[in-house]
Amino acid sequence: MRWTTAALFVVYGLSTLVATHFLDLAAQYQPVIAAISGSSLTFGIAVILSGRWIPQLPRAAHHTVLVVLTLLIGFTAHSAGNYPDQRASSLVAMLMPLLPVLLGAAALFSLRAATLHLIAGGVVAVWVLAASGIPSGAAILAASSTLAATVMVAVLARQATAAEWDALTGLRNRRGFLREVELAVGRADAGEHALGLVMLDLDQPERVGARSGPRAGDLLIAETARRWSARLPEDVLLSRYGGSMFGLLVTGRRLGAVTDLADETRTDVPADVTASSGVAAWVPGETAAALVAHAQTALAQAKAAGRGRTVVHGDPWHTASRIEAALTNGEMFLLYQPIVDLDSGRIRSFEALIRWRDPRRGIVPPLEFIPQAEATGAIHAVGRWTVGRVCRDVMAAPDHRRPVSINVAVSELRNPRYASGIAGVLEEWGMPGELLIIEVLERDFDDDPQINRSLEELRALGCLIALDDFGAGYSSLGRLHTMPIDAIKVDGALVMAIPEDDDEAPILEAVGEMGRRLGVRLVGEHVETRHQAEVLGRLGFARGQGYFFSPPVNWETAQRLDSLP
Repeated sequence: MRWTTAALFVVYGLSTLVATHFLDLAAQYQPVIAAISGSSLTFGIAVILSGRWIPQLPRAAHHTVLVVLTLLIGFTAHSAGNYPDQRASSLVAMLMPLLPVLLGAAALFSLRAATLHLIAGGVVAVWVLAASGIPSGAAILAASSTLAATVMVAVLARQATAAEWDALTGLRNRRGFLREVELAVGRADAGEHALGLVMLDLDQPERVGARSGPRAGDLLIAETARRWSARLPEDVLLSRYGGSMFGLLVTGRRLGAVTDLADETRTDVPADVTASSGVAAWVPGETAAALVAHAQTALAQAKAAGRGRTVVHGDPWHTASRIEAALTNGEMFLLYQPIVDLDSGRIRSFEALIRWRDPRRGIVPPLEFIPQAEATGAIHAVGRWTVGRVCRDVMAAPDHRRPVSINVAVSELRNPRYASGIAGVLEEWGMPGELLIIEVLERDFDDDPQINRSLEELRALGCLIALDDFGAGYSSLGRLHTMPIDAIKVDGALVMAIPEDDDEAPILEAVGEMGRRLGVRLVGEHVETRHQAEVLGRLGFARGQGYFFSPPVNWETAQRLDSLP
């Protein structure tokens, strides 16, 4: 409504301002019409900006605004009609903007309000035409033809709109819901927000109809729709998908929060019935149809498992919900493992390693929850928390601050706004970009150009990029020179394969030569013995990391470390 009103005023103001230079109007009317045009243009721009720098118009005010515009059009046309030589053509031209105004009123307002606007527009048109000397019959015929065309367009528009709404519940039907899902996927694909879908279905509603009559089933569905509409947040779209099935379109929430919302919603049902729900989260590159199919599959699994429950597509144990709750409840924490200069033994940086202290299970290893977080989308919440915590710890350190590396999932890098998000966190904590190192697993690199763009944007912030677990993945060696990387961390399996009674390590020697030619720093992981550290140093590796130097420690302990054997 805001954009339609603004467009009407802007287009009317511009077109009338331009038209006055081509219509040979009487001189005394030109300043008046120019003032009206300028005022209309200014008001339209103000409506566009409403809600940002000036208050937004309430819905009821749009009625007054369109009435004012109708009167302005009538006054302008009446002024043009006072010049006899141009009377007919000027009147037709100046009254033409009345048509989109009436169409807008017919499309935006209720039937009664739209009728009043149409009558007002017709009266103004007849008054202008009759006052300018045109016979009353001709004026009535012209005005009524315009109104008839407006009514026909409005009826067709309302019928098209009604095709997307459910008569029983007043909610969007399947057609309207699927259209909204398509639009939401398009916005999510542009990197604007997370997106989740919930399909809910009443369990065996036919029993209610068999017990209380067919009308009872409709009443049950209507009551369920009323309950859910009243409890759901305004930014969640509820629709009746068909029969006793409903759909929820949830934007801006991760999978765990969507799952919690589904559980809360399905339990708020009328007495004597239960509901099941299936949840799915959109992943980059997925179509709207695939998202709906995943949610329906999860719903079918919930029904097959005994009804009255929620099943999440790809996350049957609701891991995403538990991970996000753990972040909120302070159960997640970081440990820091030193990365040491192999020549001097001095600590050059740290790697931040996330841990989960579950109240029931104790310490949960990252290998148990990180893969599930990546599969369900909870990894985005984990990543944001990790970056914020690292920045807080580093900037709280005394004068001697050392870089810290974090592990980043490739799904995060596929988000076009990932680098800007990192920039925001760095700015919030006042942390220079060179104190943050981004580690990406070798096996995660693929041909998605967005990954390289994100890494280049991170390097522009001053961050260093490290290729992690090199030698354990499947990246093509031919692509290494095109990857925007500053360091290569060699997989620990290659380091631990160094014979304790021999200095020969041909694979690591080849990697060392490759690193020198590429001009990147080499880091050996999982160094557990002095012999391994010495061999890596002789082969050209600059740094090492592993239990030989230090296990992961808390930040307070890490700050007391300086050099290691």
